[in-house]
Amino acid sequence: MLNNPIRVNSNTPSYNELFTYRISLSKKQYIKKLLDMFFLNEENTFLFNMIRLEIKKNIKTHPFLYEDWLLKRFGVNKKALSRKPRIAFVDHSFHSKTASSMFFVHELEKYYNVDIFWSSRWKGVPDGYLKKLHKTYRNAIYWQIFPDLKYNHPINTVIVPMWDSIWSEKDEFYENYRQYSFLCFSHALYKKCLEQKLSSKYLKFMPNGQLENNKESTNNKSPSIYFWQRTSEITWTEVKKIIGGNKVKKVVICNAVDPGFEFIKPCHEDIKKYNIEIVSWSESYSSFQNILKNIDIYIAPRKFEGIGFSFLEAIKLGCTIICNNQSTMNEYVDDKVGYLVDYENPTLVDFYDWKNKKLEMQKRYLTQNHSVESEFYRNFHSTIGDFFK
Repeated sequence: MLNNPIRVNSNTPSYNELFTYRISLSKKQYIKKLLDMFFLNEENTFLFNMIRLEIKKNIKTHPFLYEDWLLKRFGVNKKALSRKPRIAFVDHSFHSKTASSMFFVHELEKYYNVDIFWSSRWKGVPDGYLKKLHKTYRNAIYWQIFPDLKYNHPINTVIVPMWDSIWSEKDEFYENYRQYSFLCFSHALYKKCLEQKLSSKYLKFMPNGQLENNKESTNNKSPSIYFWQRTSEITWTEVKKIIGGNKVKKVVICNAVDPGFEFIKPCHEDIKKYNIEIVSWSESYSSFQNILKNIDIYIAPRKFEGIGFSFLEAIKLGCTIICNNQSTMNEYVDDKVGYLVDYENPTLVDFYDWKNKKLEMQKRYLTQNHSVESEFYRNFHSTIGDFFK
């Protein structure tokens, strides 16, 4: 599969439109329509596997259409493709929009034929269609979702939970899933699995790409700060306590709260005092990068993380981090390279040594953790392969 950036086509049809096409077109026309609508350019691989699942229902009469298309668009060798083990990847349906799991899927596709199943259990829609998954697949990965215990599941089932969603679970919770294996991006979760004597492995993630050394901003007398409010756990109210009377060049606040939360806007006096700039979320990753390249201190937006893509990108772009002293943040950040604080009771952080911490952060992650980044991808195949022997 292509490793190009994911570009979601704004003209992607809804399920209702798909149903209309399915009942109004012939199977041959329907398959062609799917391919045309979803793949308008070669970089749009986002919905590839959803298409594959839909086509499998109709492809028996016209199998050559799909196979020829694969060959033309992706250079897929059908014989080589058939030699790869098959794996079912079960994921929250809202990730079909955010694409937050696609980095993992793309890596899987190097070694497996991956079929994605979108689960809407989080919306109260039962996963009845998954009850026969064990009859078709020997291998399955449940991404940020736990298998429904009412059904049988493939013999090699791996759960990839996120620490921010299960950190408060009691021991009895894990007992329910003893027959499955766990892949942990959080060492705190891995430690919990070891305590419960569960089959588990740990992979420490870092974003792909060359880490950047932004020395120019260390010439600033005062730091520039970036904060993205996501929930009500930490808002400008808490951030103001952390910054306090420190001199800052500016504070950039991203107004892009998660669903169900309200943005807390700074008062006019604070906007003037701290030179606050409020920005909206940009769908362009390059825009996010351009902002962080001019930022010295990044304030992590949540108490816990499953992986922590946003603060890891900030590290990659040369920022030092202020974060809650919890996983996964404290597995990357310590007092030598950042500021560990208590988000439950935030207090003033003295920025007197922010330049030294920033340089030490860059030094560490331009050397030591660049090998961690390589190690993640180097060990990916062997780690996943151990689950599916």
